[in-house]
Amino acid sequence: LKCLVFNCGGVGCNVVRGLLGWGVKNFTLVDSSSVSKENLFEETLFDFSHAGKNKAFCASDSVLKIFPCVKSEGVDFEVPKSADLCEKNKAFC
Repeated sequence: LKCLVFNCGGVGCNVVRGLLGWGVKNFTLVDSSSVSKENLFEETLFDFSHAGKNKAFCASDSVLKIFPCVKSEGVDFEVPKSADLCEKNKAFC
């Protein structure tokens, strides 16, 4: 089973930890934002050394440190929001 997780923030970190607990061993983590020191208390896959770095790559590295037998890949990609899609293509909405 392979899981694709969008957004590696507070919710995404907890989703990944839950999936690990359920035995999922193959992840692709997608996020374009950077780790912020202010959010470390809720983003449980990160620590101070990750500050300023891409969340997807750091979350993938953390997963591999917790469970070395897991396959995890980080992807730096910004998922467009529905409002952006509507703004660019009026026929879409």
